[in-house]
Amino acid sequence: MNWSRFLITASAGIVLLACSEDVYDSSAYDNGTVVLTVVSPGAPTACTVIVPGIDTVATGSGEPVVMTLPSGQNRFVAYAGVDYVNANGTVISSESTDIAGSVYTGMIDFQVAAAETSDCTLFLEDRTRKVNVIVSNADGYDAVKVMIHGVATSIDAEYNRRFAASALEMQLQDGGAEGEMTAEARIFGFASEAFSMDVVLSKNGQNDETLTFDTALANVGNNDTEFALKISLDLSDESRSAVVGPDDGSTGTVLEPYRPTVYEVGDYYPDPDADVSDPDAAAAVEGVVFYVDETGQHGKIVSLEEGSMLKWNTTGAADYTDDTADGMVNFQTVMKKDPDFGEYPAFAWCAGLGEGWYIPAIDEVKQMRSAWGATTAERDAFNAKFTAIGAVPFSSSVYVSSKGKEQSAYYYSSTEDSGTRNKIWSLSFSTSDGDPVSGVKKSSDTQENLLYRAIKVF
Repeated sequence: MNWSRFLITASAGIVLLACSEDVYDSSAYDNGTVVLTVVSPGAPTACTVIVPGIDTVATGSGEPVVMTLPSGQNRFVAYAGVDYVNANGTVISSESTDIAGSVYTGMIDFQVAAAETSDCTLFLEDRTRKVNVIVSNADGYDAVKVMIHGVATSIDAEYNRRFAASALEMQLQDGGAEGEMTAEARIFGFASEAFSMDVVLSKNGQNDETLTFDTALANVGNNDTEFALKISLDLSDESRSAVVGPDDGSTGTVLEPYRPTVYEVGDYYPDPDADVSDPDAAAAVEGVVFYVDETGQHGKIVSLEEGSMLKWNTTGAADYTDDTADGMVNFQTVMKKDPDFGEYPAFAWCAGLGEGWYIPAIDEVKQMRSAWGATTAERDAFNAKFTAIGAVPFSSSVYVSSKGKEQSAYYYSSTEDSGTRNKIWSLSFSTSDGDPVSGVKKSSDTQENLLYRAIKVF
């Protein structure tokens, strides 16, 4: 599609950006005439319409602008807005989160009738909202800060340069009733826009707690007329929920704070509290957590399936998968060499599990062994997570039919032995010392005690 832009400006600060779109790309399309009228509550004075290379027209609020679209064009999109205006009437021309007055803006997507005159009226609306924040029972805190993100942005990247405040930060002050902190400001946004709010509670100069809430303006009030937005948070409420809505005495919308899921080793993923007696809940389990970071919010899971008797590769060639800590690096090295894993049966099995899965590096195999546990009771408890959903538990030994006996189970990594290049590091789960050993040759015959697990980062 071909776009051409034109700009309406005004001494009072109005900005109109419009786009015409080549819909059918047909030179045979008759020219369409559009009478465009911009109506603004702010009553700006003379506007200038500029169509690069075509026309320039001056107008004022409520006065028609006559445009003739070039042949082949029958549609345009228009945006309009009045700059930020302070309470004293001065225009804020730079980015600012201190919106003291109204911001008028609007948008229209208009279809033009062929060879006819079409009337188009673009109504500008006040998109600012006064916001009152009240935090009650705040006696235990010496400071409360509220940060609202996402509502002071507009609908178009080009247009957003005029209305680019990205966040509003309010430091609440003691006021109102005893134990109450309050603040007042203005925000700018459209009905469809989502926004988030962080409430930072501080004691003795230290941030003690941060509450995060997510919602959209459309969920908290009538966006067609101006209303004051009220945010209330009662710190005596253990749920720490906030009530957001119009400041008109209505009930408002209760928002629960976002609480990230925290995982421990042995938890199911993605729901650590999944009731796996429910078949649907069991089917939703992607893996079992075997490693978590210090926050407990991120880590690694091990696959519910196990690969066995799979050759690492079928050629024995050097692959230079030397990373010992991150198997994804090794996985990508092999994938660049053989995108379909035609010569890498174990990698093909892993890729078949879906996006994000990879064969672990040797250090990650050690992490799996550590998560499995040092005692029989620990290993049984970890394995129970798999058997409860019909998955394959870890093994310390495997019955080898050709030998007629049990042999140690070796879980193979994606880390190549740089000394020989035709062998891969592995770890026997029949021992607890965690010392890896150099595995069989990559191109050797399949072995019954050669096992693979896939892992994925979350």
